[in-house]
Amino acid sequence: MATVYSLPYLYETDVEWIGERKGDLESPGLASLQVASPPEFQGHQGMWTPEHYFVASVNSCFMTTFLAIAEMSRLELVSFDSKATGKLDKVEGAGYQMTEELSSSQNSSFDTKRTWNGPAESWKKQKGTV
Repeated sequence: MATVYSLPYLYETDVEWIGERKGDLESPGLASLQVASPPEFQGHQGMWTPEHYFVASVNSCFMTTFLAIAEMSRLELVSFDSKATGKLDKVEGAGYQMTEELSSSQNSSFDTKRTWNGPAESWKKQKGTV
């Protein structure tokens, strides 16, 4: 039986500075993630930045919404892949802003020979993938 949650939903995060322009990003019950300023702002190459997390949050929200709609429509999703790029620009009088999503591509495929008879977990069990 699914857990019922009441509105509003709250999502707590905490970031602790660990030196230079780096921090540990945490949320109760989740693994810690490192975050840093991007190289363009005297940060660190090869590390996740707030800008990456922002674009990733939009992209992952799109994916989870797409999956929920597919499930409610009883469609068997075979694959899903989505790529997104955000543009950070300096806006006169407003400072730096994520001004647009430059590109987004999404590919998905469905098995049209079968219908979905329940939640994803039961589908995986029927197929022997759990």
